Amino acid sequence: MGMIMRNEILIFEHAIDLIDKHIAEHGDWTVDCEAYNRAVRNAAYEAGRRRMVPIFLTTATTAVGVVPMILAGSSFWMPVGITIFAGGIGSLIMVVTVLPVVYWKVSLKTPSSPKM
Repeated sequence: MGMIMRNEILIFEHAIDLIDKHIAEHGDWTVDCEAYNRAVRNAAYEAGRRRMVPIFLTTATTAVGVVPMILAGSSFWMPVGITIFAGGIGSLIMVVTVLPVVYWKVSLKTPSSPKM
């Protein structure tokens, strides 16, 4: 669980740094909402792309490491190994593909309507 959370935190941190860089260069999102939303999308994509290889390597190492537990056929260690293996692979897919998209959708800004 700690490995998965660390990956999520690193993706969010990199995306936030990219968005802060965009705001420093182009101004607040209230100036140009569409440009900000494009920057958020690009930041989420870049954060997921940048962290994909380290996340894959860490997950692959963990998954291969529990294969002996699965092959042992023990009534205790086999289910533990299967859980770690499946959880690692499932979290890899979710963190690298779904998390950047969710971050992008949640971070979108809409222009405020003019007051009358």
